[in-house]
Amino acid sequence: MGSSPTSGRSADALTRQNHARARCSFPHPRHLVIANAHASYYLAPIELMPMIGRKLLRHGMPLAAPADLRRHTLLHSLARPDDWASWLASVGEKKIDGYDGLKFESSALAFEAAVQGMGVAIGSRVLITEALAEGTLISPFALTCRLSSNYYLVRPAGRTASRALRIFRQYLLDELQRRGAV
Repeated sequence: MGSSPTSGRSADALTRQNHARARCSFPHPRHLVIANAHASYYLAPIELMPMIGRKLLRHGMPLAAPADLRRHTLLHSLARPDDWASWLASVGEKKIDGYDGLKFESSALAFEAAVQGMGVAIGSRVLITEALAEGTLISPFALTCRLSSNYYLVRPAGRTASRALRIFRQYLLDELQRRGAV
């Protein structure tokens, strides 16, 4: 998301200076939470959904129901190895191995593989809202799986939130809202 529009400091600079980090964590209320010497601010839920590129959707095997995934290659992110298994379990699909398929170093690489027609990726809706809006990726099913974990912005609890951090947090919330991700 680049640099904050008003502070001139990049997200990487804030992280290097130990102001804050984005984290995925287990459920907490939607407000400031103090845990393990960190203060965390809720950003967005993790809601999983399959996605496919236009090429494979047009020229590949039909994909009308979750069971049709048996005829497709599942694309995984090594950073989120349980996502397919979680989604498949949530829709009651027991005949597909949620750990089978191609594995990529990151979600971004798995999403790009889906765009290129290599298979069907799984990802958090908040990360792909722009690709869905642009039609680069398409969600073949209306079925999503909301995990019990969420995205948070985390900072050391003993450190007062700096003006730059407050601006950055508001920027993230505004971007998520603008993209329809929350």
